[in-house]
Amino acid sequence: MSNSGRAINIFLINGDPSGFIQCTLEYRTGVAYKIPRYDLHKCGNRDHLRQNGVYFLFGKPDDQVVYIGQGGVRENGKGVLGRVREHDRDSEKEAFWNDAVIFTTLEDSLGPTELCYLENRFYTLAKETERYIVNNDNTPSPGNPSESKKCWLDEFIDDVKIILGVLGHKVFEPLVKSRAAVEPDAEKSAPCDTEPVFRIRKQNVFVEGVRTNEGFVLLKGGKLKSTLAPSLRPAIKKLRDHYKDIIDENFVLKDNLLLRSPNEAANFVLGTPVNATEWETEDGKTFKDFET
Repeated sequence: MSNSGRAINIFLINGDPSGFIQCTLEYRTGVAYKIPRYDLHKCGNRDHLRQNGVYFLFGKPDDQVVYIGQGGVRENGKGVLGRVREHDRDSEKEAFWNDAVIFTTLEDSLGPTELCYLENRFYTLAKETERYIVNNDNTPSPGNPSESKKCWLDEFIDDVKIILGVLGHKVFEPLVKSRAAVEPDAEKSAPCDTEPVFRIRKQNVFVEGVRTNEGFVLLKGGKLKSTLAPSLRPAIKKLRDHYKDIIDENFVLKDNLLLRSPNEAANFVLGTPVNATEWETEDGKTFKDFET
């Protein structure tokens, strides 16, 4: 994905920033609609939503669960919106999602082959990123577009990543940028050299973490303190309980974990009231050493 500036146009269709929204990128042909589930019945007059398209179903923000699908023009003529409405009536998916984000094109240029390619790529990318739980039961079948069409679809995918990120769904953004993104032979979980790795090493505790623009990420494989001090803030105790599924029986993190700040992360790791000064780099530098 390019790091150059991009202009995104956001239209609040009913004037509500949490409601029905249309998004486009300047000089691009893709168009996106973010639709709260309770607004699905209000969208039937949108021509773009009666075309072929791909869609994402999202649950509550803290759940980080997504379903990825495609919808084509059917005999009833309701296209991708018609497919999303089927999910609204599906008892198995009923309790899971609150918002749909639908992507199509201004000139209705997505055919069955393109839809299959996009659905498969989005599913694969979401799985590789390991940030959201992907709620699909099966792996989508890949399409087989021509070489030139594939280049255009890959650009479309980059646009989708941007728009979803702007809408607050970072399903394709890894918690930590890895060396593998720029060095194919590097370990996947190793952070890039552009951001220092901070560590806490005490007794039976050893955890590494990095700062990001979202907070502080504890890296997979770190060993936490097994006991919690009575004086630990209740909020941190709740965090330990909330993330118990990614902490194994030896108190080792099974996945990268994003927390709000270095201070919160230090408390989470050590299970006792501390502050961010617990974090140091391998050569003994603290956060203050990196401030400019």
